[in-house]
Amino acid sequence: MRRTLIILALALVALIGGLGLWGVTLPRDHRATSRVTLTAPPESVYNVMRDLGSLPAWWKDAKTVTPVPGVDGWERWREEMDGFEMTVIVAEEEPTIRFVTRIETGPDAPFGGTWTYATTLASGGGTVVTLTEEGWVADPFFRVMMKLSGPHTTIDSYLTALGTRFGQTVTPAH
Repeated sequence: MRRTLIILALALVALIGGLGLWGVTLPRDHRATSRVTLTAPPESVYNVMRDLGSLPAWWKDAKTVTPVPGVDGWERWREEMDGFEMTVIVAEEEPTIRFVTRIETGPDAPFGGTWTYATTLASGGGTVVTLTEEGWVADPFFRVMMKLSGPHTTIDSYLTALGTRFGQTVTPAH
């Protein structure tokens, strides 16, 4: 029995070590883009996306989103998602066309990056929504988790929920 426990413990240590080594070999930075087409007009879609405070009402991954005061003039929102809390800054905006949010990070942040939300008129009417994540993951184990789940997981979840918000079932394209 003791020998079996030792073998299992060694196997577990080897597995964890192997995952850590694999994570070190994975790139720190990533870029993922997904898009969907909605039947709603671009202004309507843009306004729903831009109303960051209402995000928890239609995207289950967003637990809370609240405005945060800042002294530098940037619009900030505190988000709680999937067990993580982060402050997001609206870094750029071209109303009804695109806006960019950036995770405010410190020196010990586990991840960071930007989301670029863009709307264009779809041929035949409606809206093409393109969401691009340009990010980085510091921790090798988190890199493995992202590799296994795929870099599009979170943005696809957002776009699918956005489609549902407009009464549509959508499948994001990469």
